This record gives sequence, C-alpha cells and structure tokens, in this order.
Amino acid sequence: MTRSLLIYTFSWLVLTVYGGEVCPFLESLTIKQWGLTLLVAFAGAYAFRIILLRRLGPPSDPERIDSFNGVTQFLVELSPFLALGIGVAAFQAIYYDFPFVESGLAAVLVGAALVGIFVAIDLSLDAERRLILALTGAGRSLNRGNRFFPLTRKFAVLTTVLMLAMMTVALMVISHDLTDSLSFSRAMGEDRARTVMLLQMGFVMLTFLVIVLDLIFAYSRNLRLLFENEIRALEAVDHGSMDGFVPVATNDEFAVIAEYTNAMIGSLRTRTEELQRTQDVTILSLASLAETRDNETGAHLVRTQHYMCILATELQEVWELSEDYIDLLYKSAPLHDIGKVGIPDAILLKPGPLTDEEWVEMRKHPEYGARALAEAEARLGSNSFLRVAREIAESHHERWEGGGYPLGVAGEAIPRSGRLMAIADVYDALISRRTYKEAFSHEKARGIIAEGRGTHFDPAVVDAFLSRQEEFRRVATDITDETSAQDMQGLHPASQR
Repeated sequence: MTRSLLIYTFSWLVLTVYGGEVCPFLESLTIKQWGLTLLVAFAGAYAFRIILLRRLGPPSDPERIDSFNGVTQFLVELSPFLALGIGVAAFQAIYYDFPFVESGLAAVLVGAALVGIFVAIDLSLDAERRLILALTGAGRSLNRGNRFFPLTRKFAVLTTVLMLAMMTVALMVISHDLTDSLSFSRAMGEDRARTVMLLQMGFVMLTFLVIVLDLIFAYSRNLRLLFENEIRALEAVDHGSMDGFVPVATNDEFAVIAEYTNAMIGSLRTRTEELQRTQDVTILSLASLAETRDNETGAHLVRTQHYMCILATELQEVWELSEDYIDLLYKSAPLHDIGKVGIPDAILLKPGPLTDEEWVEMRKHPEYGARALAEAEARLGSNSFLRVAREIAESHHERWEGGGYPLGVAGEAIPRSGRLMAIADVYDALISRRTYKEAFSHEKARGIIAEGRGTHFDPAVVDAFLSRQEEFRRVATDITDETSAQDMQGLHPASQR
C-alpha cells in the first residue's frame, strides 16, 4: 500500500468516527450508511488527486524540477479534501434532507478541511523528499530564484495550524457533548455519560497525536536527507576529493547553505588545481635541470616514469596504494637523479669507466638529491609532494639484502618508492646504449633482474616486473631517444590504466 493510500484510509476512519461526534443528524445514521458514504467520497477524492497530480507531474520529473513549488503541491493535495467535504455535505443535505448549519454538516466540512490540511502537509513533505532524492541522484539543483521561506516561518506556520486545528476540533466536540450531556445523563447515568465524553475527547487527542507524530517523522526525514547531503560533500572534501556537490532542493536556509558549500568546494577545487599545476611545474623544472647535466636523455626520464606506474599498478591491491599515490610516483620519478647536479662534470660526463675515487663521489648523488629535496620539503611541510621525490632520490640505489648506498639499509627499511625505482632505473639502464656500453636486449635485462630477486631487488617488485614485462618492452619500444617531447607528453599512463 502506497503512503498516500494509507493516509487516505486513516483519514476515512477518522472522519467516519468524527462525523457522528459533532453532528446529531449523522448520529441517526448507521455506521454502515455514514461509512459507505465517506468511502465512496474518499474513492472519488483519491481519483481526483491522481488526475491533478498527472497534470502537475511528479516532483522527480526533469521537466518539473526547476518549477517545483511547495505551495502549489500543498494546494493540489488539499483540493480533493475540500471537494470531498463539499460533496458529502451536499449529498447529506439533498438525500437525507439534513439542514446544513443546524445539523452540523458545516462541522463535517470543517473537519474534512482540517484533515485535508494535515494530509496535504504530509504528502507535500513526501513530494519534497522525492525531489531531494531526484536532485541528489541527478546531481542537479533546484532553480530557487528569489523565493525564500525561512525554516523559522515554516515551523511557526505549522505550529499555528496544528494548535488552531486542535482547538477547533476540541471545541466542536465539547460543544456537541455539552449540548447532549443532559440527554446522556438521563439515558445512561452521569458516570456513563462522563466516560463517553472522555472517550470522545481521548479519540480526538489520540488522532492529533498520530497526526503530529507523522508530520514530525516526515519533516525530520527530509531534514536528515538535507543534512546527509551536506555532510557527504564535506566528508569528501575532508578526504581530499573536490568533486562533492550539495543539491539545492529547498527554498530555505538549507538552500543557502548548499549554495555556499558548493561555492566553497568550487573555490577549493580551483586552488587545488593551481597547486597541482605548481607542483607539476616544480617537478618538471627540477627534472629538466638534472637532465641538462646528465648524459642520460629525456626519454630515460619518461620511460622510468612509466615503469614506476606499471609496477605500482600491479602492486596496488597488495600494497594498498591509492590512485593519487601512484600518480605522485609517476610525477616524482624524474627526480630520482636530481642529486647529479652536484657531481662534477669531469665525473658525470666522463665517457669511460670511473676510477674508485670517482665512484665514491658518484655514489654521493642520492645523498645530494635527498638533502636538496629535504630542505625544500621542510619549508613545505611533512605532507609535501616532495617527500616521495626525496625517498626516491635517496633510496633507489639501496639493495634488498643491504650493501647499497648511501644508507646501506635493507628489506622493508627501504621505502617502497625506492624499491620500485630500483628496478625501473636498472631496467632502463640495461636496455639503453651508453658511451661505455651497448644496449642489452629485453631478455638479458629480464634475466639480470630475475637473478637479483631477494638480493638486489624486493622479491614482490621483481614478481610484479615479470608479470608485466611485456608492458616494459612496449614502453621501451614506443619511447625512444628520438621520440619528440610533444609525443612523450601524450603518453601519461594515467589515461591508460
């Protein structure tokens, strides 16, 4: 049973009992006669409501969302009850020849109107709830325009209506009971008459209690939806997502709060994008500086970026890596040899093998890079994007079993970013031609890396490399030293994952 049909059924029961308590002429009818009359009237009213709503359209209809008006919805829901009251009063006056005012049919009309007001408020709140859900699902907002109905005024109107309705009905019942109290006392005794009157008042109070509780529930349900939308968007911002959106679904303070929240999120998104661009430019500038001093090419930097991304993606579930962290690995990878700017040209650009003394100096480049990035990181804070770059620069020459440089740490003490870069850097160095060696084949490079499993390299990272080795081969083939800078810019792997 739908909510509207349930409410109409409850209203029929209320008016069936209520009519006999305020109209002495209706008391002359049997419960069957009065109940059937109302049942036919309620069936007609419900059919009339369906016709009106079909012409108006559901609140979730995309064509009606922008024009939804709570007052219009309320009047549409109230109209069937006004028609019902007029129709019943007219029928009783014509068919049974009951006088209108003296018989209390006017009170029945008032009762139908009062019940209709409560039903209209309830069903209007239900329509508002469906509108909120539709707007939330579609990611749209209500075109609020200049309409504004403060929550305080809504509460004041609702409270006033409830109090006036309760007083009106109570006075009608009391007036009827006082009029008939003498006949009640004579017919059934004072105690019995008092009991009947208390039962009648109890019925009225219980009916109002049910109605008030239902309206409170309906209103609080809508408020909960509005609060949930607001909280959901703010929680997303708190977790770093700037895609949150709060639909403007009412014409009160919640609409203003939603508009300001969306404006705040939009401003934060713009600032975040600006910071992201600044971060990317900073990394690119530093990487370009290293590239100008090294005999390795820009293609090497791009290839190692892709290798890092491939390995991190393979280990994403095992290591519980976020998409943002993988993207940061990709962007930070070119800084792995930033420390080479501190190595003298005579060593860095030497075409032949290095002497032992030169190797000692060359092995200081991770330390130089880490120190420079750490100073920048200290100024930007511990959550700086340079933290990953520093880890990579400092630890990509460490060995899984120990004995690497510059710190000589082993196993899990090596940052994951450094373990990933270790394979990415070694693989690209092996397959690339240098002045002191020829390029190795993919198969030979794969064999060297596989031999280093558990000694030079993290076993998990080696397994990830072997699982995705064909992608390594493809990157090495697609991104060569002759690849133009413009071509390489379109090879960001984030769009390929």
